[in-house]
Amino acid sequence: MGEPTIVGVFVSDVEATLTFYALLGFAFTREDPQHCHLRSPNGMQIMINDERLAPRMGVREPFAAGGRTSLGIRCATAAEVDDIYTRCADAGFGAVAPFDAPWGHRYATVRDPDGSRVDLYAVLPAGPDH
Repeated sequence: MGEPTIVGVFVSDVEATLTFYALLGFAFTREDPQHCHLRSPNGMQIMINDERLAPRMGVREPFAAGGRTSLGIRCATAAEVDDIYTRCADAGFGAVAPFDAPWGHRYATVRDPDGSRVDLYAVLPAGPDH
């Protein structure tokens, strides 16, 4: 496993998807109108591809709306979860409003333009209520 991990996402509208991920603080590098990527400091990449590229990449089955995967983003604080959720909800991407989960996280879910889940979370400080 010497090579970095690559997460590829096929989307119906690259521009709308880039706008959504900008609300989450991601700045993708645009290679062409149908493909862009983000490389993390450890080398992992997230690639956004226009779904019209799928057949050229060997994908033959149709895409299901919303899929069955989610991206989890760890936030520094509960307030950051709330802030990001509010920005996304105000732009029409809200799904599950922030709440204090029983497993000790401030948690919320937003959905990208194609309906894929993006879970936002922050570890709550230990205390009598958490």
